Formats: sequence, C-alpha cells, structure tokens
Amino acid sequence: MGKVFTAVTLIATVVGAAACTVHQAAVPPVSGPSDFALSMRVTATPDTLSLNGSTAALAVKVFDERGNPKSGVSVRLDVIVAGTIADCGQLNQRTVTTVGSGEASTVFTAPSLPLPMPECKNLPLDGTGSVTVLATTIGDNASTSTSSLATIRLVQPTVIQAPGGPTANFTITPNPALKAPDFVTFNASGSKAAAGRTLVGYSWNFGDGSTKTGPVVTHDFNPGSYIVVLTVTDDIGQQAFKSGSLTVLP
Repeated sequence: MGKVFTAVTLIATVVGAAACTVHQAAVPPVSGPSDFALSMRVTATPDTLSLNGSTAALAVKVFDERGNPKSGVSVRLDVIVAGTIADCGQLNQRTVTTVGSGEASTVFTAPSLPLPMPECKNLPLDGTGSVTVLATTIGDNASTSTSSLATIRLVQPTVIQAPGGPTANFTITPNPALKAPDFVTFNASGSKAAAGRTLVGYSWNFGDGSTKTGPVVTHDFNPGSYIVVLTVTDDIGQQAFKSGSLTVLP
C-alpha cells in the first residue's frame, strides 16, 4: 500500500510541476500594429523613357488590412535588369517612408547612351529593353514583407523628338567590316534642321570614353563593340539624337 501511495503522489507531483512550467512559458498577448495584411502599389509616370537621362516619377502607396492608407512604412527600392539588381539608371532615393496619405515618392533617371558599364551589361547593346523597379517594405520579419513592381521601357533617343526640331543622321565608313587600328569616318551631313532653322552643333560620343565635335570626324577604336551617339543642336537650342552600332575586329 505504501508503494502505491508513493507512486500516486509522485505522478501528482510531476503533473503539477508540468502544469506550472507550461503556465510560466505561455506567450504574452501580441501588442502593436500588424504588417501581415499590408498591400502596396508602385507606379512609374511616364513608363517609357528615352535613353538621354530623362526621368520618371515613382509613386509608392501602402495600404493596411482594411484597405486604408498606411503611414510610417519604410520601403526599399531597387532597379532590376534581367532578374539582377543593378545600378542601371539612378534612383534619387533608395529608401522612402510613407506619409499620412500612405504615399511616398522618388525619381528614376534613365541612363544615357553609350550605356554605363558594367551597370547596364544585361541590356541589349543599343539600350532598348526595360528595367524594373522593385519596391519592398522594410521590417523586422522578412516573412511579412510586401513587394510591388513597376516596369519602365527604354527607347532610343530618336524615338522621342520635339515637333519642329532637327533630325540627326549619320553614316559610318567602313562598316561593318572594320579592323583595328583603322580610322573610321563619321559623316553627319544627312542631319537636317527644321524649316527656318540652322544646325549649329554636332557632338559625337564614341562609346569608348572619347568625344569629338563637327559634322565629319574620324576616330580609331580598339577591338570590341560600340554604340556611337550623335547629338545635333539647332540655332534655338533644340536637339536630336541618333545612335549607331559598330563592331571592330582584332
């Protein structure tokens, strides 16, 4: 009988201790705002940019679980090219915080031709393509973060041209069968000013860090592929752009 009593007493003691332990380890009630139901939208205006340093306004808006604007939310912005984060173009701010309207904003500036390397190496050589701006909320728990995307299409500068402005055009000789270190001739005599206007400036960027001015110029290249950009300016300051690709063989 004594042994039975002792076993019963021992079981009761263990159960009581276990119950006490569970009570002490209980998680306290959660306090403060929850980020689990946040949603976000990011837009770019305009969503097509010329490759001459033009800009788009990026607008971020965050909503809470009831669909109301959410203030005080920090958001990180990254530029994505072909699935990889890259500094192809420039963001005025990489981190923004929403205000009372749930909104935050910054500016994206498109790169200019010739494309900066290696930042834009995943774009086609002529720059046509697109970049994606990824907006992600910043918090202590990565599992609660929310993301949104805005895509910006990049186009050649000649695609966007002011009415009544000049027209840029040039020829490359010889092309495409070039071998270093031969000199290449660039002739912009095919460029035209609008009626009543005169072209006063011809500026060349050869894509290798070199520049020249004048309607007809020559330049020698190392082996490689290049994007050459001509900028013409008329007598009232209007400009037009033209780019051309060039491959130089060893």
